[in-house]
Amino acid sequence: FRYKPLWSVGLGWNMHNEVFIQNIELINRLRLRFSYGITGNASDKYSPYAQAENLVNSWGNNIYDYLRLVQPANDQLKWEETNTLNFGIDFSLFKDRFGGTVEIYDKHSKDLLGVRQLDVTNGFKEGVVNYASMRNSGVELALNGKIFQKRYFLWNLGLNFSYNKNRITGLDNQLQTPRTIVLRGNYARGYAFSNIFSYNYAGLDSGGNILLYKSDGSTKSWREGVADDAELIYQGVSVAPFYGGISSQFRYKAFDLTINSSYKFGHKFRNKNYGTGLSSWKGMAHKIFLNRWKKPGDEQFTRIPKIAYEGRNPYTGEYESHWDSSDADHFWLYSQDNIYNAAFFRITDISLGFTLPKHFIRAHGLNQFRLTGQITNPVLWTANELNLDPEIPQSMAYKNLSAFVLGIQIEF
Repeated sequence: FRYKPLWSVGLGWNMHNEVFIQNIELINRLRLRFSYGITGNASDKYSPYAQAENLVNSWGNNIYDYLRLVQPANDQLKWEETNTLNFGIDFSLFKDRFGGTVEIYDKHSKDLLGVRQLDVTNGFKEGVVNYASMRNSGVELALNGKIFQKRYFLWNLGLNFSYNKNRITGLDNQLQTPRTIVLRGNYARGYAFSNIFSYNYAGLDSGGNILLYKSDGSTKSWREGVADDAELIYQGVSVAPFYGGISSQFRYKAFDLTINSSYKFGHKFRNKNYGTGLSSWKGMAHKIFLNRWKKPGDEQFTRIPKIAYEGRNPYTGEYESHWDSSDADHFWLYSQDNIYNAAFFRITDISLGFTLPKHFIRAHGLNQFRLTGQITNPVLWTANELNLDPEIPQSMAYKNLSAFVLGIQIEF
């Protein structure tokens, strides 16, 4: 299990040393790179051998020291293995004023470890096994340049951009239901690992009850449930395939300014802040339920479910309990109505500094005197109309908040 040969090979070509490149004045450095190798990962928690934990318990006046089996033996357990093919270009132009790196990669991982449900007659309902393979391919670009450089003024700019596409290429059969697919994604060959699926919500009937689309386009009551994953909607991925950042550095005499930003796009997120109508029975319903269905005809103007009656629904004659506001609203909360564009652009921080000139501070016995001010997360633009931070839609009230820091650095 522990023995696994790992290797890699690389080849580089410093093209700037070639005569036909040396005659091109604008190129200062040009290097092509190629590498291929196999890397691996061995679990530091699991092994091919059965594992047990030591427990102590008491019964009456007796103390029992015993072992409980927690992980079955698995003589098929292997290393996770990744084959990586990489091409790269490094360059520097115009007397090193502009430069950058371009990387193109393709990674194929196999024998990935994960928790898989087992036949309970084996004594365990789940176990850690090698059961999946995945492919990641993409491009990474990093550019930097001295945009403007004079005696007293300097502007440096750095840009980076990445694109990654991943697909599940192999997977042992999974015990999945439409509900588990909606909650965690569809772990199936051909899909991205971070895929999102939703119920196909059809709105409300005249009694305020949730309707769902069938695969043939007709509708049904939520009480019939969803047993066929063909009735679900594929919504995209939750992890951004496109992402990067921009950094600008300015300096004018004793002042310096740095602005850093980041961006992501091409993905979606599910807004689960609303909860369900059941919360109203606890006095904690989201304000969106003010726009809920209240009477026949409202279904023409709202898709927000009603809060279930505790007893007979006067409009349908059906008996309801407050638990229906949990069971029914699950289909609305995990529907296409609550999927949003997760693209954003964020200024992560702005730093301003002032450094006193050396000739001034040395006259006062100092080696350095510097004042700094920094603000983090001052600006966020989002593509979703709710203005939710797509990185933390459920906790943005206390994370990624703007913060101000002032500092003084003195060296004697």
